[in-house]
Amino acid sequence: MRIELGLLRMCLTGTVLTPGEPGYEAECRSWNLAMHQRPAFAVSARTEQDVAAAVRFAYVRDLPVGVMCTGHGLPRPCDDGVLINTGGMRGVRVDPVTETAWVQAGARWQDVIDAAQRYGLAPLSGFAAHDGAVGSTLDGGMGWLVRRYGVSAASVVGARVVLADGELVETGESRHPELVWALRGGGGNFGVVTELRLRLYPVTEVHGGGVYYPLDHAGQVLEVYREWVRELPPEISSSVCLMRGGSDQGVPEPLRGRWVIGLRACHSGDRQEAERLVKPLRSLPGVLVDSFGLLPYARIAEIAMLRTDPNPHVSFGMLLPELSEAACAALLMVAGPGRRAPYDHLELRHIGGGNPPGEVGSGLGLQGVAFALHSAMRTPVADEVAAAQRFYSRLARGLAPFAGERTSLNVLGPANTDPDRVRRSYRDDHYQRLQRIKGMYDPHNVFRFNHNIPPAA
Repeated sequence: MRIELGLLRMCLTGTVLTPGEPGYEAECRSWNLAMHQRPAFAVSARTEQDVAAAVRFAYVRDLPVGVMCTGHGLPRPCDDGVLINTGGMRGVRVDPVTETAWVQAGARWQDVIDAAQRYGLAPLSGFAAHDGAVGSTLDGGMGWLVRRYGVSAASVVGARVVLADGELVETGESRHPELVWALRGGGGNFGVVTELRLRLYPVTEVHGGGVYYPLDHAGQVLEVYREWVRELPPEISSSVCLMRGGSDQGVPEPLRGRWVIGLRACHSGDRQEAERLVKPLRSLPGVLVDSFGLLPYARIAEIAMLRTDPNPHVSFGMLLPELSEAACAALLMVAGPGRRAPYDHLELRHIGGGNPPGEVGSGLGLQGVAFALHSAMRTPVADEVAAAQRFYSRLARGLAPFAGERTSLNVLGPANTDPDRVRRSYRDDHYQRLQRIKGMYDPHNVFRFNHNIPPAA
């Protein structure tokens, strides 16, 4: 094995490390520090040739392969396999004529945004600009433009992919069309995507921000939001967030260290129309912070104020077909004022109008969904993991009567890799088609450290 490992190292411009070697732990560390993994080989890829060499090395030795960029959405630890870290592959090439961008596997959304904005264009980026663009897109991808243009998977027009045997292929509508169809929300099940070609959109600025109230006002704020959100044009996406203000840079001083409820919104159309639409959100008494205003798209991530530093945490998510009065009451019974809930943030994101039928061929299961709930709790102490799990179990039971039948890979965390939950992320006929495509391109399930879709028998 030492000789074979030496040959692999000769083929790489990056590095390969094994347990015990200096740098191994850092190479395997994900953004969620609660996720620990111990691969047999950790490959730091710098080029797609590095990726192909690592996959071939794994294939001939019957080793499974895991892929990680930032580790934000890492669902399973790559134990005893070959872990390919693509975090160093951050190139972005924009074609302003076709209004598309080739995005390498390690690029963060901010990389793509900055490159596209030079031409007055924008990607369908996620809520967190420091998240990996390729990984979040393969899982579907939701962001502030979701109601206007759909999920980021809808923007995939091509890809370069290393298959299970190490072959590198380029996909498009005329080349491997089944594979590019599967990549639009099928997760990392079909190969290592070294580059995605994404459609871009003519957005250079948005009217966005949030207005924040003490958490004690949650009942009234939720009622106003619930009525306000019923009739909105697709140019505006919004969310309501219960949160504990942190001390991070970017968190306004009046929010630091206190429990608040925030109403956030992003409008990508006419500025005067945006001002008119958000006015009801700003009209309640007790405003702590009002940050609504004109933002260049390059700063769109400031709306969500998400943490950017790696930290150990437990997360939870679910989809809701509507935000009823009863659902709001159930939410507050578990997570409202005086409940001593341990979460750091709990956000209901209005995605209704995104991913309309027929827009994304992979049937992501979002039809009929109005809200995506996402919550996270930092767990620096081991005992806090159990507390977080107990809280999220209570939250799931409380909201179960109002939850949708489907789910989404974007809201499934590391604790939700159950095959049934993965299956419910897709329409039944599309899941079966994805299984058939998996059987074509990865019949031995080499790529299994993910929200796995097993190959059809």
